[in-house]
Amino acid sequence: MDSLGPVGNAGASLPVGPRGNRPADGFDSIFRRELVKFSKHAEDRLQRDGVKLTEAEKERLDTGMDKAAAKGARSSLLLMDDKVFIANVREKIVITSMTRDRLRDNVFTQIDSAVIL
Repeated sequence: MDSLGPVGNAGASLPVGPRGNRPADGFDSIFRRELVKFSKHAEDRLQRDGVKLTEAEKERLDTGMDKAAAKGARSSLLLMDDKVFIANVREKIVITSMTRDRLRDNVFTQIDSAVIL
């Protein structure tokens, strides 16, 4: 009766996939999805205003964009607590951001929806 020896080379590293993911990461990555992204302009505005978003806040933005997308929105104003975001919903990219105290005397154009989070 033949005995099966160790499979593969015990000291060898796993091959790297096309995106640099190791095979063990592949299954988990199916369930992970990238949250909302921020344009350079939006990041600069957040930094200027001293705003640091938590992962929970990013998830709220992501959920708000999903809701807007489900209604067919393409460009949306998202109001979350004391922060305001204008986003490209289809690409999940925040284009600009500001705090509520900077809203006075602003006009928002080229949006097709508003989401209150």
